[in-house]
Amino acid sequence: MIQQPFARLASICLIVAIPSIAASARAAETIPVRMIDGLPVIEVQLGAIKADFLLDTGGQLGITEPPPLINNATGVKLGTEQRKMGDAAGNIFMVQSLVATTLKLASAELGPVDGLVNYKWGLKIGPGEAPEVTNKGVIGLGALSSRNVLLELSAGRLVLFDKGGQDRPNVASWRQVPFTYD
Repeated sequence: MIQQPFARLASICLIVAIPSIAASARAAETIPVRMIDGLPVIEVQLGAIKADFLLDTGGQLGITEPPPLINNATGVKLGTEQRKMGDAAGNIFMVQSLVATTLKLASAELGPVDGLVNYKWGLKIGPGEAPEVTNKGVIGLGALSSRNVLLELSAGRLVLFDKGGQDRPNVASWRQVPFTYD
């Protein structure tokens, strides 16, 4: 089966409830979101190394990482599988799996997280080359599966809430906007 993990970047405020295997009580964690070339970027810590990663709100994958970040200092190790992946133009790639043993957003620990070695998955907006930020690492919603997620691009923040805790966003005054994929 060909997968397209980075189908769309949603640029709206959304709340995502993702199933969790186990959750313990944790306080909400706010992560700054910066826009680079019109795309949301967050700082990710892999082992002892911090790096900017594209935040893919439409990606079910955990992470993709460029080869320079696959080393002992980051705690990222190559996996044993090759996966067939497709890009936005329909090209097919065989991509090596990996595991990030420790992954943190601010003080929120998310690892271990499964992912893939970065490949040219095809995000291109308008004429010319794809933005440089798309060549860096990418973190998708799969990496955030142990938390409830509030993304407010207009406020420049991603808030991670504990699934089982009392700390939840107050959304009573929010307007509801239907959101569907084509």
